Parts: sequence; C-alpha cells; structure tokens
Amino acid sequence: MHAYDELYTTRQAAAFLGVSELAVRAAVKEGKLRAWRLPARRDVLIRKRDLLPFTDPGHELDAPRQLALFDERGRQQGVA
Repeated sequence: MHAYDELYTTRQAAAFLGVSELAVRAAVKEGKLRAWRLPARRDVLIRKRDLLPFTDPGHELDAPRQLALFDERGRQQGVA
C-alpha cells in the first residue's frame, strides 16, 4: 500500500506553519523549501512532509513575528 502525502498551497503552508505567505514564498525562492508548480496553475504546491522540519523551533523560517507587548526586563522592573 502506498502512503499519500498532503499537498498545500503557499497560503495553506503559511497557515500550517504560523508564518506569513511571503515567508513561505521566500523560502521556496531561496531553495530552503521544495515546491512544485502545476502547468495550469500560478500557485505552487508544497508537500506536508517538507514543512514538518520547520515546525521544530530550531528550524524556523525567517518571518516577521509579532513582538511581545512587554519584554522580560520590563516586567522585572515593574514597568507596565
């Protein structure tokens, strides 16, 4: 029996990883992430198994992240 792998669009891959779609597209362009383009489609498809290494905190994609409202130093000093 053959195992099937899920295919994601860049939008779906971004939602799966919790990053922006631009970050996924940049990773594909830089060769960090493999993707396939179907002949009649503009978007690319990415296998779920290729996304799994990026779910590990040590292999995060470079992506804009929301900064914490307060940093640890501010909390320790009692600054709200």
